[in-house]
Amino acid sequence: MGILLTSPASLAEYRSHDNDQFGFPLRHYCLALAGSSHSCARVLAAGLTVFLFFPKRPQILRPFCFCASCFCALPRRSVSMESEPPQQAIAGPYMALVLIWSTTPLAIVLSLRDMNALWALALRMLLAALVAVVVLRVAGMRLAWTRPALRLYGMGAVGMVLPMAFTYVGARHVSSGLISVLFGLAPLIVALLARFLVPGTLVRPLQWLGMMLGLGGLAFMFLHGEHLVRAELMGVLWILAGVLTYAGATVGAKRLGPSLHPLVQTTGALVLSSLGCLLVLPLAGGSMPSHWPGMVSMGAIVYSACFGSIIAMMCYFHLIRHISPGAVSLITLLTPMIAVLLGVLVNHERFRQETLTGMALIVFGLGLYSLQGWRDARRMRLAQ
Repeated sequence: MGILLTSPASLAEYRSHDNDQFGFPLRHYCLALAGSSHSCARVLAAGLTVFLFFPKRPQILRPFCFCASCFCALPRRSVSMESEPPQQAIAGPYMALVLIWSTTPLAIVLSLRDMNALWALALRMLLAALVAVVVLRVAGMRLAWTRPALRLYGMGAVGMVLPMAFTYVGARHVSSGLISVLFGLAPLIVALLARFLVPGTLVRPLQWLGMMLGLGGLAFMFLHGEHLVRAELMGVLWILAGVLTYAGATVGAKRLGPSLHPLVQTTGALVLSSLGCLLVLPLAGGSMPSHWPGMVSMGAIVYSACFGSIIAMMCYFHLIRHISPGAVSLITLLTPMIAVLLGVLVNHERFRQETLTGMALIVFGLGLYSLQGWRDARRMRLAQ
């Protein structure tokens, strides 16, 4: 699910940029999660947001927990990147990204308790765009309005709005753990599409095996889908539509050539996404909500917008600067398993044996696919 949180940009393209443009926001926001003197507080800040979703907690405490989480994660200008040991500068963002990507599917499910799917999505996009514009302003950067930039924004917006719209519609009928596992297929589908559509893309035998296992797990769930009720089956199809549209947009962005700075590209895509949601909402969003969403739903929307769309992006691009792609890809292997566990513990989700078997095959296939990335990264380190 984490793949929905960032705009598509390759590691080589990102490293080719002058990353000092990020200055205060990227380095210090990540260090706000992993600073040497406040590391526990920063990790706790991300962890406290999960506290919002425990239904047995007193209702009055939830807004205070959310405010405490946001306060603890605020950037501190006094923190110096150079004073941090590399392990601490990486461990905090890594843990935060795993936690955010694991909890985002649950946040989506909880945000739909009191709101229509498209209204919840529009509110998330609008809030995320506002936060991204503020962060971009603090970074001393501006949106580019050239034709190539607008083309990239448009492709990024398509890669955000359509997958999220399909996901939000399907999330009413599918558990958060299954959402995360199905989105684990995205890297496999992206690689498969890129193999035929992007010149020079190489897929190794172990990666082919991982793809076949992942798709085999999906096929297993459908072949033994007589246990699925019609609504749940439709929910799975909606989620798969989101995965396919995300994969197509990612490959399309790669074919457009070099990307912009990640923060600029993500902000531009969020701005266009929010405008698109506002235009479509009167036509497909149904009637306006008659009441303000409850604390759990509102907290989940704010969490998805601020943490899922902004902080996760900053942590992600911070990590790919400092660790190997194989280590980053491990996150996509961890998040489905953690998301399933959180869904069971927090949202009391239950899975049938056939669904668990299919999910296990998907995760195992993703592991094999990632293993090739770890091998390639290790070979590159030894070659240096």
